[in-house]
Amino acid sequence: MNNLIEIIAQTDDFKLIRNEIDKNMLSKTVLLESKDSLYLSYFAKTLAIYIEDRKIEEDSSNYIKILNEVHGDVLFFPKKDKLLVADSEQIIEESFIKPTSAPKKIFIINNIDNSMESAQNKLLKILEEPPRNVFFILTCQNIEKVLPTVRSRCNKIELKKLEKNVIVSQINYQGNVDKIINSSDGLLGQAIYFSQMKDFENLYDLSIGILTNLKNTKQVLEYSKKLEVYFDRFDIILNILGFALEDILYYKYGFNNNLRFSEELLKTVSDEYSINAISQIQNLIDKAYKEKSFNVNTITVIENLLLKILEVKFLCK
Repeated sequence: MNNLIEIIAQTDDFKLIRNEIDKNMLSKTVLLESKDSLYLSYFAKTLAIYIEDRKIEEDSSNYIKILNEVHGDVLFFPKKDKLLVADSEQIIEESFIKPTSAPKKIFIINNIDNSMESAQNKLLKILEEPPRNVFFILTCQNIEKVLPTVRSRCNKIELKKLEKNVIVSQINYQGNVDKIINSSDGLLGQAIYFSQMKDFENLYDLSIGILTNLKNTKQVLEYSKKLEVYFDRFDIILNILGFALEDILYYKYGFNNNLRFSEELLKTVSDEYSINAISQIQNLIDKAYKEKSFNVNTITVIENLLLKILEVKFLCK
């Protein structure tokens, strides 16, 4: 990642935390929240570097070791997909061993919201009363999945999304970068993932085409067949549709700041969708998400969604 740690160090979120560290006021247990798992990971590392060095310098031994996750006193969990009770037991045991090569001992626990409740419960006492010179940095994408008893023991920090120019600086993409930015919604991890997809622009154009070109039942069958190619990435299509509908709604109300999509596109489709229609289609997208999560046949979900969008579009004119 091109200078992402240096970029993070200049964000308002980090400056506030840095100020607390400089005044020795930082809580020893911090919970970072963002929808972007990649950004969370790098933010946690940046925070750990500053706790150890009180500065951000690329040639620092702590910087290099923490960035590469090989620091003896900055330990990363979980060891596999999710935090298990065995991980929590190891964290507790390790927390009472003094740091050997750095001033502080830091535990970075990624995706605490994806861990077993028993594993979270096991950590409650150590999170509430960490040993001297021990810090805990927890990350989560969905704070509602973090036990209230864990949340109450942490200084919770909701990270702001990155600006467009920052995301552009971190991706290597030769195509229409605006399509990447529109679809990633300020999430760097998503933007990088999209930029590595060879057929992303086809998927994007097809998704937007549902809103701009869907006029009759014949086209429902045509779009359904085209979308079958992307059934494994149907969530991305739903996201793009959802973001576009939000922008259409903002545009209709005259809120033209921070729109993801161009005003030219929004002006073209705005008259085709009443506010009532937008609301109903957003509900249909939410329903499609749920049906997919319940393992309903994806092709069936796609066809039903397209038919319902067409129906709502004309009923709500």
